[in-house]
Amino acid sequence: MFTLAQSAEQIDLADALRQLGQRAVRPLMTHGGRPSPADLEPVWRDLHRMGLTAPVGEDAPDAGTAVLIAEEVGFADPGVGYDLVSRYRAASMIDTLGGPEQREAYLPGLVAGAGAGVAYFEGFGREPRELRTLARRTVDGWELTGRKIGVTRAGELQVVVAADAGSGELMAFVLGPGTAGVTLARDDREIGKLGADAVSTANVELAAVRLPESARLAGADELAVHRQVAALRIGLAAALLGTARAELAYAADYANTRVAFGQPIAQYQGVAFPLVEVDMEIDTSRLLVWKAAADVERLTDIPTIVERTADVVSRCQRTVLEAGRHGINTLGGHGFISDHPMEQWHRGSATLAGLDFDPLENDCVVL
Repeated sequence: MFTLAQSAEQIDLADALRQLGQRAVRPLMTHGGRPSPADLEPVWRDLHRMGLTAPVGEDAPDAGTAVLIAEEVGFADPGVGYDLVSRYRAASMIDTLGGPEQREAYLPGLVAGAGAGVAYFEGFGREPRELRTLARRTVDGWELTGRKIGVTRAGELQVVVAADAGSGELMAFVLGPGTAGVTLARDDREIGKLGADAVSTANVELAAVRLPESARLAGADELAVHRQVAALRIGLAAALLGTARAELAYAADYANTRVAFGQPIAQYQGVAFPLVEVDMEIDTSRLLVWKAAADVERLTDIPTIVERTADVVSRCQRTVLEAGRHGINTLGGHGFISDHPMEQWHRGSATLAGLDFDPLENDCVVL
């Protein structure tokens, strides 16, 4: 049965993650600071000690706890949220889709703290049934060809999602570091990006990458792959929702302390009403995220899973972008200078929303 009631363990976990963000992430964002992956190593050590970087087997949380974790880490920083979701989901895919030999080969290292990521996103409009990264059967294995964007930890272990060139079936493969034929078309660590500085990302070219049969995660059927992809996309949506909460909380605090014409600006309807609307939209989006996360685990119709996921992803993207816009407006000129974290959150969430952005789902007009 679907329920929004949180257990005592979930409440304690959310509180611990909020405290971690306030203690170790937020100080890096003051006075124009931009948290980098190197700055955040202590945060990752804490997340590893909490068992959240690669929860597998009996330690794997349920769907509700998984999105709660993503949201609370996204509350600290959207880049950290995306990095954790990708790393977490890579371990989960190996655990649930892989066979015994694959689990034995890869999971101990991930549980011990090794990094990993999922190479799935290809740009706006790319739902699972629209992937252009193709897997072709060869005499002795598989050949992958395609391009992935926003790949986290590109130099480390990757789970690559591709479509079978013949049947269109969704498949997943494990690529180790240094796999021949894999090149970084764009490394954001070197040339920078709009936002989400806390996570290293790259665009990856797969040029006729030859893989043995043992690289395919073939321990489950296509439905299981779609469920994992949906969980990845919903997890990123939940992390963006956490960032929307951070933007709203910061704007509300500013509005309650900034005095103009003898009273806090929160007393003026033009300031208060947009923030109230954002608050209601965040609550609505959270209900949809939790419901979608639970539904994905029980639904057996793949088109329904894809449609349900796309709906909640687009809803959370609109929510976080509106939260950032109203947050910046509330701060006025302070909203777009680096003395405040608002502009960082807005740039970071916009960057990540672009990974899974479908203009048709978001009611945009494409010229």
